[in-house]
Amino acid sequence: MGASAHLVPDEGSYLLEYRQFRERLIKLRRVWEEFTKTGQVTEPEALKPEVLASWKRCRARMLDPYDSPNMVSLSPDELKNRLEEYRQVIGIATPFLQALARSVQGSGFRIDFFDRELFLLAQYGDEEALREAKEHGSTPGVSRSEINCGTSAVNLAARLQQPVQLVGPEHYKVALHYWT
Repeated sequence: MGASAHLVPDEGSYLLEYRQFRERLIKLRRVWEEFTKTGQVTEPEALKPEVLASWKRCRARMLDPYDSPNMVSLSPDELKNRLEEYRQVIGIATPFLQALARSVQGSGFRIDFFDRELFLLAQYGDEEALREAKEHGSTPGVSRSEINCGTSAVNLAARLQQPVQLVGPEHYKVALHYWT
């Protein structure tokens, strides 16, 4: 019985986890500010190597980290053509993505479906998450490529061909710092 009591985290462990996460965010913000000012990182262990590599590409392209992401979007006709091109895979994936979206309902998260060029084709989630996405310009047809948006989990995952999660200041553009 004593061993099973350790399976349920106590309030103290949640508090410790929160403090560690908060300290990580503070450190990431400091590293991001240093990089955006100098192009250097004196605490490279605080940052994933793939994030730093992306930041360097963004800086080399002279992307302004304080500018809003460049909202390159498909025209309505281009979006219609892309949706038709991806109709079969969207049709197959939609029931699964809707189920996944239901499992995170109320969390503020949503599921986005992109094409190979990182144009957003479909979104799944509760009304609040979709409304917030729309308010921030994340709607079908918009590009999430690194060239347009700076460092993001979407474009790193596509580049690396593996799952990626970023938090706040790991994004190159300050306008994306509220995203996970």
